[in-house]
Amino acid sequence: MLELPEVALVCVDTREPASAMWAMRRTMAGIRFGDAVLFTEAARTAERPHDIRIIDVRIDTIEAYSLFMLRGLANHMRSSHALVVQWDDYALDHTWKTVTGAYIVAGLCTAFSAVLMAARYASQGLTVVGLTLEDDDDAVASFLDQVPARFTIARDPSGAAGTAFGVVAMPTTILIDRDGNVAARFEGGDPSVHEKVEAAARTLLAGGVLPPGTDVRVAASLEATGELKAWQRGYLADPLMSLDGDPLTRVIREHVHASKEGASGDGGAAGGGCGCN
Repeated sequence: MLELPEVALVCVDTREPASAMWAMRRTMAGIRFGDAVLFTEAARTAERPHDIRIIDVRIDTIEAYSLFMLRGLANHMRSSHALVVQWDDYALDHTWKTVTGAYIVAGLCTAFSAVLMAARYASQGLTVVGLTLEDDDDAVASFLDQVPARFTIARDPSGAAGTAFGVVAMPTTILIDRDGNVAARFEGGDPSVHEKVEAAARTLLAGGVLPPGTDVRVAASLEATGELKAWQRGYLADPLMSLDGDPLTRVIREHVHASKEGASGDGGAAGGGCGCN
């Protein structure tokens, strides 16, 4: 049984609460959480479970669901982290069946999947080592405080390890066999990649040989093969890197140009008038 006392299992479902409880219990069969909470309309649930807290809410639109997840969920939490599942999105056999609906507060699905694998296969000889190429000490420390890792975390701010292993996409998972050879490489962190990583690990632990084509690689057009490394691409997402600056300011400026001057640039609309349209 995997122990996750700092994580609350959460499901928000006002349509099929019975199916939601079934999915939660499937997850709880292999993982012991610090708390389990079902947000639903209490009148729709005949069962009053002792192992799942029922909190009465009314959510009847996608917009209401999003608003609740962003602003209302935290008000009911008794733990530092939350794993959100749905009736068709749950952890099966201690592993990720799918994480499409997973919402881990301040965390990453890839990191959480590694936690599950480390706990499940440690007795069979699997060793999980996380390698971060982040050069910001505070960012690494903050992440690990919010998403505790139960395996070794190695650091290489220089990026030399990423170059040595030929990392061209993030995240990258590399399986190394008992002889120290690279057995397989998996690029990307979606649910299908997680499943393939675990299947390959099981094969190696059982003494098997991975068949050709086990690797998962991103398209060549997505590989970071230039001076900008894969682990540095996050800098490009910083708003400071936007040549247009603040999006709202850009829209206002284009509106003024179009309405006051009858001019249109790369994104404006031609026209004239007082500017109140």
